[in-house]
Amino acid sequence: MENEKILIIEDDEDTRMYLKFFIGKKFQINIYSTREFYSGGNIQVPVNLIIFDISIKNKVSGEQVIKKIKANNRLNHLPLVCLSALTSDQEREKILALGANEFLIKPIANDKLLEVIEMLLTENQRINS
Repeated sequence: MENEKILIIEDDEDTRMYLKFFIGKKFQINIYSTREFYSGGNIQVPVNLIIFDISIKNKVSGEQVIKKIKANNRLNHLPLVCLSALTSDQEREKILALGANEFLIKPIANDKLLEVIEMLLTENQRINS
């Protein structure tokens, strides 16, 4: 699974570097800020899974990010993991209804995050093979 590529969409620089360090031990990582992704940054394809934060630091919501992913034929089939400090059940339900596979509340234990990533990658490989 170490050849799997993970796209991380995160605005907080500390979180970006942490995720790159931690997840990068096991997977190949591409990182974009929400604004870079939403404004059409050159997304390195193929990727196998997308992790994104739903913060609105750059006036782009998680909802907008999901809609952009779902509108992109190269990305719309990928598993989506939402990381958020927001704990509202309504926000969680909205993000899952839009197509995220998982909604994880920050801070999240490292082993739990890896478990979710590996489960979704395995499931996606099974579905697409």
